[in-house]
Amino acid sequence: MASLAILVVFILYLELTTPLTKSQTELLSYIDFSILIIFTVDYIYRFIRAEKKWAFLKSNIFNLIAIIPFDKAFRIARLARLGRLIRLTATGWKP
Repeated sequence: MASLAILVVFILYLELTTPLTKSQTELLSYIDFSILIIFTVDYIYRFIRAEKKWAFLKSNIFNLIAIIPFDKAFRIARLARLGRLIRLTATGWKP
């Protein structure tokens, strides 16, 4: 998941800083959408497994925002997921 979050950041960087052809933009959009699907499945899976659903929603609000498919408008919110992954690796992940 951390690798996918880093890949999303890289794609976002490319889109913001590099002039891309239409085919390059379409490819990056396809990759980004695929990663969005993976993040969505992960979020739903963790929500279903959570014992305290409301507590899960409150503690994972940025992850929820990150999977809302508003095209480019909310993709920057996926950076919050990267921050969470970094924090989890620093503190030790416990499922």
